[in-house]
Amino acid sequence: MLVTVYLHGSKETFWDKGEELGMSDEACQVFQGALYEVEFELDVDTQTGKSVIKGVNGRELLDDDD
Repeated sequence: MLVTVYLHGSKETFWDKGEELGMSDEACQVFQGALYEVEFELDVDTQTGKSVIKGVNGRELLDDDD
């Protein structure tokens, strides 16, 4: 079964990481939104609960065989 779920990253975490990497305030401001909200499409096996990521932010991922 295909489902859409969201992952939310903390802006503060990315700001801190940007500072740790020596980024300017301007660069940190842009970087902090990098993973603010990410949409995943998962193919979920409803019997086992296992899932495979099929897409991210509306873009389909290629299979290993592609």
